[in-house]
Formats: sequence, structure tokens, C-alpha cells
Amino acid sequence: MDHPEQSLSWWQTLIKRTLFPLLTSTRTYVPDEVLQNLKITPKSLDLKTGDIAGAAGTARLVPMAANTILRKPGRHGEKDKKRERMQEENADIPVRGNADWEEREKKNPDARFFGAMRVHDIATSYAYCWNLRHQTLWTQTGPRISSYDTRLMSHYEGKRIPRYSILTVFEPVKAGCQLDEARPCIVGYQSDVTPLEDGRLLVSELNAFFVLASRYGEKPAYTDCDEFVITLITGSDRQVRIAQSRVNFVSSTFDVSLSRILDFETTIEKNFEDFITLVGWFACSVAPQTSWA
Repeated sequence: MDHPEQSLSWWQTLIKRTLFPLLTSTRTYVPDEVLQNLKITPKSLDLKTGDIAGAAGTARLVPMAANTILRKPGRHGEKDKKRERMQEENADIPVRGNADWEEREKKNPDARFFGAMRVHDIATSYAYCWNLRHQTLWTQTGPRISSYDTRLMSHYEGKRIPRYSILTVFEPVKAGCQLDEARPCIVGYQSDVTPLEDGRLLVSELNAFFVLASRYGEKPAYTDCDEFVITLITGSDRQVRIAQSRVNFVSSTFDVSLSRILDFETTIEKNFEDFITLVGWFACSVAPQTSWA
């Protein structure tokens, strides 16, 4: 059985031997040989159900269903109403200019980074304004990473904006807004300027798994945790995907699952069904551990 220092040492060793060489290289995706050395073959993650590798009932984190998100409870005995898309000026992604402008923006790292932040801000606004996370007892926090790995929160190239950065972390809470350690799951959101590719793990995604696992692996309640679930939402320009890892602090192992890519290039209004799916991941609930296979 691992002790906290041993679990932490495991992650520090992985960070030193595996992560640092990738961070100091020009690679944006994790090479196949690195995944092989880690004994990881990325699985699929179902965006609607949270199921892993196409196996029904394997979800660790279940995104809030669209019909729940869009249902506005009636007051004083009134019937429930259907919520409509927010119409505020900043509640959608602006249409780009002409083709030349669009091409320049897609290639501009600053535009890609802040485009991803825009999607993040709109999705979190929906979750907040519609009181969704209150229903599932989640709270949005800063990453709150310990000092030794703070430098891994963002990666800079020169003096530009970050190539990627972990922006927010969502934690399950109980009475008094304390971390609910009985639900061993967290959700993070990061912005990355690298264009997303189906089925390939970003260096920034691996980095986020390592950083968040090392942070939460320090907590005594997780010392004997054989499955701590880290769900990472990554935005790149106007595209988003979900990556998930089940971390075993006892056996010092973890896996990786990747969703399909959601694309909001043609605005949220024209991709509202996919957008509500994304909002569901910002307001997800934890599947009962008794159902974990």
C-alpha cells in the first residue's frame, strides 16, 4: 500500500522522466512510443453518456442530460418550461470576417487561445446562470496547485500568451463548500493553441493529468484511492474535446480516454445541441461507485 510520499514520488518521477522531455521539446502531441512506455492505449469517451470504450454503464462521470439542462422548473405549481438559448450579446461566438481574416485568425496563436477562453466563459455562464452546478454540488475554483508544480500550469514560448494553460478546476463539494472526498473526481478546463486531432493525446492533456493527480494525490483521503477520475476539457480556438483519466494511487497506474471533437466554428447558435452537451460536462454528476466496473 502506498503512502502519500510514495504516491507523490511516483508522479514526480513521471513528470521528470516523461513530461519534462516533452515540455522542453517542440512536440505538441504525445508520441506513440511514449504512450507505449506508459502502457496506455487511448480509449473512446462517449460525450452523451460518459461511457468508456463503448461499454454501457462504465461512466465514472455522467454529463448532465440535455433535457435536464433545458428544463426550467415551474414555480408555485406551474408546469416546467423549456429554456431557450441565451440572447445576450456575449453569449455566442462572433462570426469571423472574410476568408482571409478567418485564415489569419485560425493560424494566430493568440486568437486561438482567446477563442478557447471565450467558449469556456460562455459555457460556464450557462452553468452558473441556470444554477446547474448547484444541483449536482460542484464548485468552480482556481487550480490551487502546490508550489513545486506551479510552473506546469502554463507553458510559454517567448513572451507571448501561453501555448496552453489550465484555467479552472471544478470540484465536488458537500456542506460548507468543503471538498467532497467521497466523490473522487475533478473536472478541469484548459486552453491550448494546438489544433485538435481525433484520437491523439496532447502533451498539454498529459501534463494536466500529471499536475492534477500530483495535487490531489497529496490528500490523505486519496492515499488508498484505487480510482481517482480526472476529466479535462480542452479548448482550442472554437473546438473542444474531453479527455479523461482514471488514476490508481495504490497501483500507480492510469489510463486515458478521449471524446470526439466538438466544433463551434459556425457559432454556438448553429451547433446548440453540441453546446448543451458541453455544458453538461460543466455540470456533471458522479456515477455511483458501486456501478464502477
